[in-house]
Amino acid sequence: MSTDPKPPPYSTPRGYSPLPTNPPPGGPVPLQTYPPYPQPQPYPQGYAPAPPVLGAPQQQQSNNVVVVGQPAAQPVGHTLIVQPRAQDYLVLSIVMTALCFVCGFWVALFCTIPAIIFGIIAASENDAGNYQQARTHGSIALGCNIAVLVSFAVAVVIIVILGILYTTGAITTSSCYYHYSYYYDSYTYTCY
Repeated sequence: MSTDPKPPPYSTPRGYSPLPTNPPPGGPVPLQTYPPYPQPQPYPQGYAPAPPVLGAPQQQQSNNVVVVGQPAAQPVGHTLIVQPRAQDYLVLSIVMTALCFVCGFWVALFCTIPAIIFGIIAASENDAGNYQQARTHGSIALGCNIAVLVSFAVAVVIIVILGILYTTGAITTSSCYYHYSYYYDSYTYTCY
């Protein structure tokens, strides 16, 4: 004997009215409408991305940023500290040395050659991750280069002043000196 099981009678919970069996007069209740989804804005330069090619593997787009020239970060607890590379002033030292050779200002080589050495040391300290030592050696290289610039400026000012004095006649190239003569037992003033 097979009988269809009948669902159990449902009773309306307390405080609720029974469900209507027929739609209300005037038709079904309209669903609540929402504002339309905003349309995507066009690309700023007017270029849309290329459509995917059928059968081509999809590439994942990532927002990762690769920073080149920065040292490795040092984790401290949950904080990540990135220290920038210290200036080594190696290029400035090489340029200043070349200018000293070209201009004939040989005395300045006593400052530019140590500046190159300290610049090389600072660059190797940067590569090793010793940023404080790199800053110290870079500062010494910068100080040597500043000393060269100041001494070169002073030399140029002295040469300009001597040139002005020579052209105005305040100084001459003639050599004058006193000469003692034993024959006359006196001094003579001679100019060439």
